[in-house]
Amino acid sequence: MNNYLIAIPVLVLVFMLQGCQSHQDPFHFGYSKQLQKEWAHMPNTSCGGKHQSPIHIDSKIVIPEPIPALEMIGFHNMFLHPLNLSNNGHSVQLRLPPTDGGSIKIFGALLDAHYRMELLHFHWGDTNCRGSEHVINHVRFPLEMHIVFYKQHFTSIQEASKHKSGLAVLAFIFQIREKDNRALNPLVKEFSQLTEEGSSVLMKSSFTLSSILTRNMEVFYTYRGSLTTPPCTEAVTWIVFPDPLPVSYNQMRMFRSMKSHESKLVDNFRHLQEIGHRKVFVRQGPSNSSFHHNRVEDHLRTKFWE
Repeated sequence: MNNYLIAIPVLVLVFMLQGCQSHQDPFHFGYSKQLQKEWAHMPNTSCGGKHQSPIHIDSKIVIPEPIPALEMIGFHNMFLHPLNLSNNGHSVQLRLPPTDGGSIKIFGALLDAHYRMELLHFHWGDTNCRGSEHVINHVRFPLEMHIVFYKQHFTSIQEASKHKSGLAVLAFIFQIREKDNRALNPLVKEFSQLTEEGSSVLMKSSFTLSSILTRNMEVFYTYRGSLTTPPCTEAVTWIVFPDPLPVSYNQMRMFRSMKSHESKLVDNFRHLQEIGHRKVFVRQGPSNSSFHHNRVEDHLRTKFWE
């Protein structure tokens, strides 16, 4: 009996660390102003912490540094197997299997290791003047995409979440354009099957992850923060790309067609969090500096994140 009692909290912790990765979410959190205030009081979360996300990024006060480029592995590989796309009640989420050339990974920038991709999801608003989680120079965009990674030497994202720099998230903002973003169509065309919370579909369309990313990935902001949904784990190195991707009004309408419980799944973005004493760095483009990847770890210890 004692062994059984010990196993229960362990299992609960595992499910908590999954955050919004499943529609069977133990937190049952909401995005209204009042419900978001309650996040900080939820047990076993860090939502009331001092290193939370998202934040307002002001280009006038960020710190420019000769940061190495973000290096990507597997982003150009074609996905030949069905991809799981689901409505988990908080977002639309895509889980990608390993590509034929190996898992999708990132390294470089101010990351201190290689990180393996776990999933991709979106945040959007009920109107075109809101929806993104990060705000850049006081502008909030209608849509934001997050690609979530974890340090590859950990066995799972749950294990990586226990460590300060265990996670990394790439954030991409979208701006309304007249024409459809054709790169999004393989995803958007499946949304008609995802209107109900808990629904999912196996995508059979073949595409590459790089096809939906911004062409300008030389410029980015980076800071230390948290997951933007409970448990709001403070283990994330954020890399935010300011160059907007296109999305059409019709494509946004498809995002807004989904439901959470019995209501529309819209405005699923967290309110801005205080930056506090954290530093936000900007990579302004290729640098001729002698600062290379093999010096990142030492530089991190002595300057960047202190």
